Amino acid sequence: MNIELIFPILLLIIVVIYIFLSLIIELYKKARIDYVMKSSKKIKKIVDLNNEIDFDFIVEEMTFKERLNSKTQFDNYDYYKHALNYVDENYDIIRKYIKVLDDRNNIFFDYYKQYKKIMNSKRNKTIECNRFYFRNIEKYELYENALCEKVRTKNINKVNLTIMIDYRSNMGRNYYSDFRYYNSDDMVELLEDARVVRKNKERASYQRSLMSMSLRYDVLKRDNYKCCICGASARMDGVKLEVDHIKPISKGGKTVLNNLQTLCMDCNRGKSNK
Repeated sequence: MNIELIFPILLLIIVVIYIFLSLIIELYKKARIDYVMKSSKKIKKIVDLNNEIDFDFIVEEMTFKERLNSKTQFDNYDYYKHALNYVDENYDIIRKYIKVLDDRNNIFFDYYKQYKKIMNSKRNKTIECNRFYFRNIEKYELYENALCEKVRTKNINKVNLTIMIDYRSNMGRNYYSDFRYYNSDDMVELLEDARVVRKNKERASYQRSLMSMSLRYDVLKRDNYKCCICGASARMDGVKLEVDHIKPISKGGKTVLNNLQTLCMDCNRGKSNK
């Protein structure tokens, strides 16, 4: 035999042996898995549990995209503000999603409790496993636990929001993009924040609606038709008088006589929302 052919032939034999052994090992692993899947009472109980429960997962992934006009806008973008605005504008549908999410999560949590109960059940240590696949019960249990985790149903319930922004310079030379991801827990918090904002808006609107002409007259008359800060009057000084909330509505103030005062336009603008 040509000595130059010996090395390639040996190398080929080694490769063939390696492939053959790898195939045998993979087949043996598969046979082990099949044996555990067929013999494990835990796995059977989990599969039955999976079939008993109607999970009907909710998966809602919302996206808000905005193209900005300047790099400054891009750098100073308030993701939370825009996320809150998005939730506020879509409040009813997102509230529905969150309600369904909560119901579906409760179903899954009940399922997971039953799954853990199955996993924590005591095994009869006298039970023997097939010695061809496992030398001891401990090794069998390692495979069994891994397969139980694999076959159990995973929670894929989610209601998410992604805020995506980008900016391209006028000449198109520079392009920037970024995003923020709000998961289900974030969405629950945003929904609560939106509820508070809506409540405050409704409250402010209601308080402003209480400012009747009669109440305005009572305030002006009580203050002698003069500004409570500078003392100017409409008759003597020609200023425009306004009725102001001493404690602003935005800070919890109410439209009642003892929280109202007469101010001229300039003093009222200077006081603003203080």
